Amino acid sequence: MTDEQHWSSVGDGRPVEMTRQQIDDELTHASLEWLAENGDDDVLRDMARDVLAGNITLTGAARSMAYGERMAALMSQVSENPEILSDEWMARYAADVADFEQNLADRHNITVRD
Repeated sequence: MTDEQHWSSVGDGRPVEMTRQQIDDELTHASLEWLAENGDDDVLRDMARDVLAGNITLTGAARSMAYGERMAALMSQVSENPEILSDEWMARYAADVADFEQNLADRHNITVRD
C-alpha cells in the first residue's frame, strides 16, 4: 500500500493497519506541528515550519548548516548534561507517546503491526 493510498483510506470508517514506521511518521509530524507553533527556539521553530511546508526534508534539515548546527548544539547540551532529561521528564514523554498512539488508534480504528 502506498502512502497516498494509506492516507486516503484513513478516516473512512474501515479498519486500517499501520506499521510501526507509519505511526512513528505520524508522531514525527505531530511533533513538528507542535514545534512550529509552540517551540521556544526560533531556529527550530522555523525548521519545523520548513519541513511541514515541504521546503526541506527532516533529513535535509539535519544536514543543513543552520538547522543541523542548532540541533547538534542542543543534542550536545543534553549529552553533556543528561540531568536535563530527568526521570520525570522521560516518564512524561513516554506517557505522551503512548497517549498519542492510543488516540491515533481510537480515532482511526487502527490495528498496529510491527
